[in-house]
Amino acid sequence: MEGELLDIFERYRSNFKTKTYDSSKHGWTVLKGYLLLETGRTYKNIDKKVNGVDADGQNIQQFMSDTPWAWQGVFNQVYEDINADPRLRGGTLNFDESGDECSGTHKAGAARQYLGRLGKVELGQVGVLGSYSKDGVWLLTGAELYLPEKWFEEEALRQQWERLRIPGEREFETKIELARALFDSAIAQGLAFDWTGADCFYGKDIHFRRYIAGQGKHYMMSIANDELVWLEDPLAPDSKALGKMVSDLAKEVCFEPVKVRDGERGELVYEHAFIPVWTVNTSGTVEEREARQELLVMRKEPDNKVSHAFTDATLEQFTKEEIAVQRAERYFVERTIQDSKSELGWDELQALKYPAYMHTLAICAIALMFLAKVKLNQRPCYEPPQIVRQETGLKRLPDLSLANVKELIRSVMPLPRLTKKQAREKIIQTLFDRSRSTASRLRKQKLKHAISEKT
Repeated sequence: MEGELLDIFERYRSNFKTKTYDSSKHGWTVLKGYLLLETGRTYKNIDKKVNGVDADGQNIQQFMSDTPWAWQGVFNQVYEDINADPRLRGGTLNFDESGDECSGTHKAGAARQYLGRLGKVELGQVGVLGSYSKDGVWLLTGAELYLPEKWFEEEALRQQWERLRIPGEREFETKIELARALFDSAIAQGLAFDWTGADCFYGKDIHFRRYIAGQGKHYMMSIANDELVWLEDPLAPDSKALGKMVSDLAKEVCFEPVKVRDGERGELVYEHAFIPVWTVNTSGTVEEREARQELLVMRKEPDNKVSHAFTDATLEQFTKEEIAVQRAERYFVERTIQDSKSELGWDELQALKYPAYMHTLAICAIALMFLAKVKLNQRPCYEPPQIVRQETGLKRLPDLSLANVKELIRSVMPLPRLTKKQAREKIIQTLFDRSRSTASRLRKQKLKHAISEKT
């Protein structure tokens, strides 16, 4: 397994080289740290755990925060690796965002904004992500840090751009515009995908949906319950069609069970309804309005609530089962974010600067590509014995999870253990550092007290 990881890394190594310096050894250190450590994935701790107790993390911090290596080149290599593997081609490109709380606006892009992970408005950073899925495999294919408008308008924030290494040519873009740029990048790099998906924040934008269809890709976009639809063309001559909210329409239609995939707990089946409807572009003048037909896909969730999505696919082009499978692909972008955070340490990111944010996600993309290759290569080896197939009906055993892969890789690439002498020296150094901190605080307290007495 160590050889497989090294083989993956070798394909990405060139992206860590600049004209004057090869920093790939630091990329290898960070990748190993993300995969081998469970918690505490700070730059200093990764350096110490991977390279030994004498490492201080300075080179790693410089590598992630200031070295201008090609994070976009990493994502381009992900595209290339997908296209080169027949098992991965023809999947779904999904867009989503993920936010994390911050303690202040000292981090690039930090502002009070909606953080979906918390379900409320808080001070934090938000990234827009592209995730690719095919046959139970998920990959991170692109990302961009969202910069709220205030980062362009407020002078105090604008003055931080150089310190935080935010590109000076950056212009304000909405999250939907960032998702469109990621979509365009995938198209430009020739990514072999057939479908595009997103949640209702992106799905509500009719221009985004139509742009994707105009590029020859099918879309499956979630929408809110209050989206307005028509059962007939409302712009047709003499039309008297009245619009309905999809939540009201859901009360009038019949649902049918449709299987979306096999799961560890058996077949995953949801009740669906598929209704051809008309939607209207209401922006611009009356003369510029346009009605188009889309397929409304309704699905009853485990809590019996109904979720809704639009697709340009038709029941003449695809079966209900094929459309239902695409409706369920949203699950895998959530897995992409979850693995990047809980298993790889994105949620422990402490860096302030824009490059550090982007570099972190690029390293996560390499780790997820490694996971994908391990899964795909192990599947033929994980066919259950005949007796298991007879008793369970399973055609194959469940896939390895990232947690499983991390456990396996730790067994073949163990982190260096401290000797007794190194452990004693580390404890002594820690106590010494704490003593110096205490002495510094005492000096400040005495100085403050002396100034107070004089005044």
